[in-house]
Amino acid sequence: MPLEPQSPPQNGLVVPAAAVSSTSEGPLHGSLPPVPAHVSQQSSCFDTAWELLDAGVLANTIRDRHTALKKKDETPLPTPEDVASTNELIRNLHPLESRDSLIKFFRWQSTTTPEAPLYYAERLVHNRAPANRTPVSILTEIAESIVASGFVTERLTRETIHCMHDDIRNRNPISVTPPLLSMGLVAATASTVSPLAAAASGLAAGLFLRAYFRENWARQEYTAGYLQEIFDTHQALSRGETPTIKAALRSHFNWDKNERFRADGYMVARTLRILEVPSAVIHEAFAKTESVERPNQPLVHLLQEKLHEVKINTSGCLAEDYLASEHTKSELVQLLDSLNECYFAWGSRSGRRYQIKMIELLTRYA
Repeated sequence: MPLEPQSPPQNGLVVPAAAVSSTSEGPLHGSLPPVPAHVSQQSSCFDTAWELLDAGVLANTIRDRHTALKKKDETPLPTPEDVASTNELIRNLHPLESRDSLIKFFRWQSTTTPEAPLYYAERLVHNRAPANRTPVSILTEIAESIVASGFVTERLTRETIHCMHDDIRNRNPISVTPPLLSMGLVAATASTVSPLAAAASGLAAGLFLRAYFRENWARQEYTAGYLQEIFDTHQALSRGETPTIKAALRSHFNWDKNERFRADGYMVARTLRILEVPSAVIHEAFAKTESVERPNQPLVHLLQEKLHEVKINTSGCLAEDYLASEHTKSELVQLLDSLNECYFAWGSRSGRRYQIKMIELLTRYA
């Protein structure tokens, strides 16, 4: 059954509901809590993933992480005194020193595993006073929020997601030229050829335009699902939680309201993430893809390549394949569920590591 486009959301962006909470009570209002120092991990997901992967780089990575997590982590959480003294230092630093520390932090963060899904937050360091704030105030807010919890505030999260959406929208490779040329052709032929020929040209142009708008709509839907996945992953990592794929697909998307493409964008993003594809590579694939309805698209190629590496096949809509085989516990479901759990188990250390690194970079100026 063909999908019919929904009315597009304002500005073409569906902002995750949890990302729009008010932050008017102060720069750290709504900031996410620190990750607990010790999170109990079950080994079953690592065992399952390792067995299903059989062999290869990803299987070895899973095994090494499982071994590392079973060791006692002696790294302490920063104390409230550490956080308070570092925040006092931030307020006394020259803006260029704060900016330099943040740039180094984000560069270091891009080399960690798991990578921050909100890697685009580095762009906020270079922005000029978004949301009517001064450049100094935003540098202070970013630094203080990372020192406090290892992650940025919900306000900064929302601004970063908007930046990521704007980048994908502005880089849309589907040109507006073809439909404009098509309309011009109709106008020209209507005055130079017979009425029958003009009607045929008009019909062809109409079909072309319909296909164009459908493809553009499909791209917007995939982008909306991708942005939702970014927010969910960032939030779960910051809270030390392990969300399930099934819960996300069931709760975020209304399958009766034609949100299949949006759900599949979410599923593709999460699958690439847990298969260890870097955040920047995932973003580039979404940005460079004209539409999943067109052949030879970067996002489709990337997904197929990564699924082939782990010997998994999909019929075309990964989200539908996952839900259809959920009750049978197919190899697709078992592998993605176990890798998803492994990803967040390993990521439970992220907040503490981010805090320590940010404090380390800032205290060089003490």
